[in-house]
Amino acid sequence: MRYEDAHRSFALQPGEMLIASMAWTYHLEMDEGYEGLVLIFDPMWKRSWQETVHEKMGAPHVSSGPLAAAAGGSKALLWHGHRSPADAPTVESLIDIALLSLGPGAGSSFDRPLPAIILRARADGIGS
Repeated sequence: MRYEDAHRSFALQPGEMLIASMAWTYHLEMDEGYEGLVLIFDPMWKRSWQETVHEKMGAPHVSSGPLAAAAGGSKALLWHGHRSPADAPTVESLIDIALLSLGPGAGSSFDRPLPAIILRARADGIGS
């Protein structure tokens, strides 16, 4: 996957994570057959998320076991057809895991529920 904005361009390797602001203008390009996960959440919802997002935004972060587990959990929620009252707290926990995987300075706080949205993107060659 390729990330590009007005100032830079770089490749995101499989399993890597990028935290980007919704206010930024950027373009993501995926190769045919590539899958990517876009997780939209409000970092202001939790103090620990605010600090981590502020510190870690804008640079690719290497793949790790916890990051892969968070992505796998997100994919499982997307592929499972039935909604559950546990979906929102599960997504909140997955965000905590993903942010904690970034190392020092990344904190967790289970202080209130999060209404998060997960979108699945898949490059299928349409328009290529």
